[in-house]
Amino acid sequence: MTSNTFYTLAVFAIVLLIITKPIGLWLTPIAQGRAPAVVDAIDRRLISVLAPSGREESWQRYAVSLLTFNTLGLIFLYVLQRIQGWLPLNPQGFEGVAPDQAFNTAVSFVTNTNWQSYGGEMTMSYLTQMLGMGVQNFLSAATGIAVAFALMRGFSRHESSTIGCFAHDVIRITLWVLLPMCLTYALFLVSQGVIQNMSDYLTVTTLAGDSQSIAMGPVASQEAVKLLGTNGGGFFNVNSAHPFENPTPLTNFLEALAIFAIPTGLTYAFGRMVGHQREGWMLWQVMGALFVLAFTAFVYTESTGNPLLQAIGAEGLSWEGKDARFDLGALSLFSTVTTSASCGAVAVMHDSLMPLSGMVTMVLMQLGEVVFGGVGAGFYGMIVMAVIAVFIASLMVGRTPEYLGKKDLLICGGKIECIQDSIRELPVECEVLDAEGKILTPGFLDQHVHITGGGGEGSFHTRTPELQMSELVENGITTVVGLLGTDGITRSVDNLYAKTRVLCEEGVSAYMLTGAYGYPSPTITGETDRDIVFVNEILGVKLAISDHRAPNVTGDQLVQIASKARVAGMLSGKPGIVVLHMGDDKDGLAPVFRALEVSSVPVRIFRPTHVNRNEKLLEEGYEFLKRGGYIDLTCGMHTSPGECVLEAKKRGLPTEHITMSSDGHGSWSNYAEDGSLLEIGVSGVDALYKELKYMVQVLGMTLEEALPYMTCQVAEGLDLLGIKGTVAEGADADLLLFDQDLTLDTYVARGKIFMKHGAVIRKGTYEK
Repeated sequence: MTSNTFYTLAVFAIVLLIITKPIGLWLTPIAQGRAPAVVDAIDRRLISVLAPSGREESWQRYAVSLLTFNTLGLIFLYVLQRIQGWLPLNPQGFEGVAPDQAFNTAVSFVTNTNWQSYGGEMTMSYLTQMLGMGVQNFLSAATGIAVAFALMRGFSRHESSTIGCFAHDVIRITLWVLLPMCLTYALFLVSQGVIQNMSDYLTVTTLAGDSQSIAMGPVASQEAVKLLGTNGGGFFNVNSAHPFENPTPLTNFLEALAIFAIPTGLTYAFGRMVGHQREGWMLWQVMGALFVLAFTAFVYTESTGNPLLQAIGAEGLSWEGKDARFDLGALSLFSTVTTSASCGAVAVMHDSLMPLSGMVTMVLMQLGEVVFGGVGAGFYGMIVMAVIAVFIASLMVGRTPEYLGKKDLLICGGKIECIQDSIRELPVECEVLDAEGKILTPGFLDQHVHITGGGGEGSFHTRTPELQMSELVENGITTVVGLLGTDGITRSVDNLYAKTRVLCEEGVSAYMLTGAYGYPSPTITGETDRDIVFVNEILGVKLAISDHRAPNVTGDQLVQIASKARVAGMLSGKPGIVVLHMGDDKDGLAPVFRALEVSSVPVRIFRPTHVNRNEKLLEEGYEFLKRGGYIDLTCGMHTSPGECVLEAKKRGLPTEHITMSSDGHGSWSNYAEDGSLLEIGVSGVDALYKELKYMVQVLGMTLEEALPYMTCQVAEGLDLLGIKGTVAEGADADLLLFDQDLTLDTYVARGKIFMKHGAVIRKGTYEK
């Protein structure tokens, strides 16, 4: 790459980067369904006249509106071409365009596909050029941008049933984006020598004494919109190689920039819409990298010249079919830009290119022009590729992140009633919680908490205390599953049920497991399966294996417990799970693997927890994942749950079956080889919240990547997804607001505010 071509690329990239944000900021309010603030008053009056009945449409209705609008445009353009011979502004007296040519041209311009098989100055009247091609250059571009906006709304609104009003989108895009940009750009082109008149064609005498007709016409106006709208249908047959369309090196540079202008702004607007600006910049970077790669390959292959011509002494470029007014850098820039972005404007005939540089343009076209693609089309083409990539990756490494963006939520009756970009009018007076600048997430689900206390392995004084309501609030836990541990003697399932009811009445969602470490399992009704069926709050049964405190159940007994839990779950509409406390014994998960081999109990019934207790057990846990099972990782144990997740992703394991819990209010203990107790302590429910911050702030995971292991994936494993672990219409209003540094600001459980601005305002009954 020569220094001139390098400077061309560098300047182009810098200017493109500079204009990205301002254009994106201008596009964003329109993408949100309103005009930019400076023209809002005018916009409201115009909309009331031009589309007074316009309202938000479903995607199906939006698609029908789009197809209807473009069908009418196609018919109008076809008829206009056919009757142009009878219409004014036709100084050359062109006849009507032939039916097949008129149809193909109409389809091309309405769909922005850049197919042009006619010489513009020899076929179309001024009226057809302006009212037909010029108008469709506006409308086809507006349609592409409108579809991009609809897609953005689909991502940002997530559960909304509407994606905007097509008529309003087209009007606003045309009036507030395309028209002002085209007016400004057309004036610039005129200043550079691009013609703009309604004169008759000129007849001049050449130096050779022959007569030549010089086409005139309204070129600058059409040139501006065809480039900004990436349609590419040229006024002249040779398009931007004609000096009346592209007279100077400066116009060549800015024409290439105009093709990318709106598409680059769309990437920034996307980031703003979904509330993750880095996502917009990531799209920009990917597109930019592909463009630089294509440009470099194009320049390299063209600069080598034609070896056949070099063999006969003709050095340098092959100039046949190329605009000799511009250097290699300018021509390479224009060629790469147009084929990157689905614009049919050319300054180089493609059949004049070297084979490999021709391949570059073909590859760019076959990619779907997704590199800063033509006003919407390329953008959503790239988004489709990204969605497919994320989907495929999620199949291999875990749950897919979801976009919601900046939203208003209406909570009613403890549920999320609706989620919209803006909720302005309410039927009754409501409490408004201002969350500007905060991060909204679902509340945490902690499925392993000793809510009645645990411990006791060091005699009575080591019994841990009961859970207090404020502990859940301070640590973002809106749903808790209580269970017993080693002590199933002085602690009872009855007492556990009572505490579960206490927490429910105090405002959070609480569930429990029957059983404990021992076997036969302590129960309320006398049988574990009857507990699951008849007690609403009981989701499954607890059992300990591979631990010196475990009851050492046989394989048959383990299968029997699991079978009863499964059937009970089927009868009561519950997960019917067997949560297995995993100890340090060498057997590890071997009893579970054997049970799966000798029985038909589904693997999802077994839920081993504390799997990150030691390396051997963790390896067996990874194997359990491969078989389709769930594993629960305990925060604060041997290996950080977040580190386990990263390792699982590295191995390509299905991380969507990994969950995390705190083991809160249980005791942690260390024993000597002879079984004597060395030390004992109590685990806190704060471990889950701490792990989230560790995963994001230390391990470098995004919040979207870290959250599922303590929200939606836990809910899915407990058959509560859709009710818990998500921010969606119809879900329980269990919500957390974080500052940008992940400091918990607000806690909402079942629609009630328990913490506001970091202060707990609602506590347990006997808490001070």
